[in-house]
Amino acid sequence: MKNILLLATVALTFASCSKSDDNISSDNYELSNDGRTLVKWTNSNTTTLDMQADGNLQKVNFIGDNAFRMKEALTSITFPKDLYRIGTEAFYATNLSGGVKFNVNSETEVNFGSQVFARTNITTIELPNANGISDRMFESCQSLKEVKHQRMIRVIGSYAFSNCRSLEYLFFHDSYLTKVEQGAFANCEKLRVVTLPLLVTEIGDVAFANCNALESITINAKTPPTLGEDVFYGVKNIPRIYVFSRDAYKNAPGWSKYANRIYSK
Repeated sequence: MKNILLLATVALTFASCSKSDDNISSDNYELSNDGRTLVKWTNSNTTTLDMQADGNLQKVNFIGDNAFRMKEALTSITFPKDLYRIGTEAFYATNLSGGVKFNVNSETEVNFGSQVFARTNITTIELPNANGISDRMFESCQSLKEVKHQRMIRVIGSYAFSNCRSLEYLFFHDSYLTKVEQGAFANCEKLRVVTLPLLVTEIGDVAFANCNALESITINAKTPPTLGEDVFYGVKNIPRIYVFSRDAYKNAPGWSKYANRIYSK
């Protein structure tokens, strides 16, 4: 009987410890008073984090500015399902080589501050519904190779993908994208193929500067988008530009200088 009681006591103790271990110590982070904003992650030794699996962190819907900035040990993170905003430089120069995972509902639109994932080691990402890819969001992500996105993307911000030197393909053909801002893809030295959608109306200055591997850009818009200055600055061989109507594009302001590189789809 004593042995049975001892085993039962040990089992209960183990179960209790296991349950408490499911929650991350609050010493690792700082939350706002209402528990909805993760103000700062304080443990620089954390390597992986699943916010949805933690009783407190799963309630977070806003990750604050600089919250994980330069946490070089952090290789992967899973976000809580109610997340709606990630602040400026929240993951600037954080490792993230193992990737990030969004759990948010398909109806939820997530907003991103500038430079959210800049200078990380992220290799692939599947974005949730978002109004746009923010300014310098992936700047100098040297290992980034693949970006999957939802249709709701409307804007690619200034220098959003600049210096992403492993990126080869970007397809926005089925999105609501209307604006590609200044320097969006500048210095993407391996970028080969880009497809832009029917709704695109503006391509900003130096958008494809120094993209010397660029082979083709397909633009599905019937009306030629407004073209900024020096869109192909530093590009030795202008890529083939495939469009809905060659005549419409080759006679449009800004596009006429590339008339010999414009082709009908």
